[in-house]
Amino acid sequence: MSAYAEYTTLDDLRKSSEGAQLNISGNAADPFLLQLIREVSAHIDDSSNRTFAPRVATQHYDAASPGIWSMSGLYYAGGRAGDVFQSKTGGYAYGRVLRVDADDLLEVTSLTNGDGSAIAAANYLLYPTNVYPKEELRLKQSSGIAWTPDGDGNYEQVITLVGIFGYHTNYTGHAWGGCGTVANVGGINDTVTTYTSSAVAGVEGGMLLKIDSEYLYVQSVAGVTITVERGVNGSTAAAHVVGSVVSYWRPIFAVQRIARMGVAALWNLRANPEGKQVSVNGVTFSTPTSVMHWVDNELEQAGIQRTGLG
Repeated sequence: MSAYAEYTTLDDLRKSSEGAQLNISGNAADPFLLQLIREVSAHIDDSSNRTFAPRVATQHYDAASPGIWSMSGLYYAGGRAGDVFQSKTGGYAYGRVLRVDADDLLEVTSLTNGDGSAIAAANYLLYPTNVYPKEELRLKQSSGIAWTPDGDGNYEQVITLVGIFGYHTNYTGHAWGGCGTVANVGGINDTVTTYTSSAVAGVEGGMLLKIDSEYLYVQSVAGVTITVERGVNGSTAAAHVVGSVVSYWRPIFAVQRIARMGVAALWNLRANPEGKQVSVNGVTFSTPTSVMHWVDNELEQAGIQRTGLG
């Protein structure tokens, strides 16, 4: 199952101020530029200890065993002001709270208690309120529900959360943009690798798309014929009816900018084997290593690096 997190596209790069400094004509360099996009995007994820694209995942959490839960199950994620205690296992439940430490939660698909019972969305709230990503889930007091062990009395990894994970600060308002609908007569099944878009423009190679609950990666665009890889980022390929809305993922602006700058700098440096310094948008780079150091510093300045031991 493929996972894609590319924080700029070739088209966006060409249209940007960074791309204008590449001095590239034609598409012959596209494979190498795509390699650089993936390289810089992967470094952004590694440096920040998080990903800025959505993926479907299943997470398991411990339920607090009465009488044995204590702070011994936690560690202090020190490093900067505001860091908090986190669990050694990446999450934990106590009282009415399910704390999600290991990943950035954007949306809950399903939640199952230790005894195998499904917990409906009407019985819990996500926090922090009005802010993304989410850090914890709280059972409503009125629900009468408590975290429970499984049928054998085990508390370890018995709570199951299926959801969408990734980092975005405005998930419900800006994360997804519209790019037409599925225009194939009769829709598409779960195996075809092309679809016809209702929009003449809007879909670009390298985009991560969403149709219903499926994620698709755009491999190429020829007019309104879109070639895709199906069921990426943990999702499942499915049939979609004609008129199904197609959306594309928009990473947060800071990450898009850092990715474009990093790619432009690496391209210009690697096109200068004499080791000349290059300047992109007023920033001077001398080696590929200096580019990655710049990326690290920009991520830190933007406050989007995850710190601590988790």
